[in-house]
Amino acid sequence: MVFIEGIILVSTMILLRNVWGHVYSDDKQVIRYVSVMMPILAISSFLDGIQSALSETGILAGCGWQKIGAYVNLGSFYLVGVPCAVVLAFLEHMKTKGLWLGIISAFIVQVLFYIAITFRTNWEEEARKAQSRVECSTITPSRQLLEIT
Repeated sequence: MVFIEGIILVSTMILLRNVWGHVYSDDKQVIRYVSVMMPILAISSFLDGIQSALSETGILAGCGWQKIGAYVNLGSFYLVGVPCAVVLAFLEHMKTKGLWLGIISAFIVQVLFYIAITFRTNWEEEARKAQSRVECSTITPSRQLLEIT
């Protein structure tokens, strides 16, 4: 679902890239810059959607692995994203485009890690763990009293 929604969002953002600038300003330079930046923002939005489905609010949360997600977030943004953004924006003089490309590099690292974790997971074992948790949580209060006494 996220992939399909992302494709629709990216397509809309890119197809209407020459229109978005008019929403914010009548200045030709602003309109032109928004048009140039829109494909980069579209890619960022797409990758953000994918990582959200896989991350600590998605698959990792379902498995109870939020701590792994936190480590992936820290590593991808602080070890990859921020340094890339600084180099591209300030040393390569790409300015705003460099900042966004740094964010995109962090998203790419996140998505790659999350995909690797997802494919390496033993889903049969995770299903057994989930079934066990459900069975333990479905004990009714009256049955609990009988088991206690």
